[in-house]
Amino acid sequence: MLLNPGDKIRIRDVKDGIIGDASVVRFEENELSAILFSEIELPLSGEAELEIPYEEDALYIYRAKVSAIDEEQQYSVQLIGEPQLLQRRRSQRIPTNHRAEYILSSKNNFGSEFHEGMILNISRTGALLAVKESLPLCDGLFIVFEINAPTLPEQKVIPTGIKGKVIREHSRRKAVEWYYTYGVEFEKPFSALAG
Repeated sequence: MLLNPGDKIRIRDVKDGIIGDASVVRFEENELSAILFSEIELPLSGEAELEIPYEEDALYIYRAKVSAIDEEQQYSVQLIGEPQLLQRRRSQRIPTNHRAEYILSSKNNFGSEFHEGMILNISRTGALLAVKESLPLCDGLFIVFEINAPTLPEQKVIPTGIKGKVIREHSRRKAVEWYYTYGVEFEKPFSALAG
């Protein structure tokens, strides 16, 4: 199934170029139609592009036409044409299973509560973070984890931390402790990784 109720996607108004988040309310695979709740306003009969995550390093971009709007800002859309597959990988990803902690921020004010997470892969520009609870897209966070430092004597393990933001939900994994996975983009390149 392409979309599942509750999935979070990015949406762009083709005419105005406005980009925002949307949640899938319902998806009819045989009709390629969906009902979405979006934070941006879309015009009736207008066209939008939907960014739908596909695996860890790619997404599908579907063109869709708005066929109905209800009073709760839910949009009925019809997917049109073939999807475009877009690769997102900008730097080499290193598979890993590092335990991590993260703290969420809002407008550069970090909260006071750390949460557990697991870094599934990491690159100079971002990471795939698995967590136990749903995270809002575009929220800032600070991730703290340990990394091996082979250049130091005895390959010492050192703690490190980096700021980033949640840019996309990847998937929900069934029957695992770390149910949600999110793409995190780092504020600055992670200099401990080369390439």
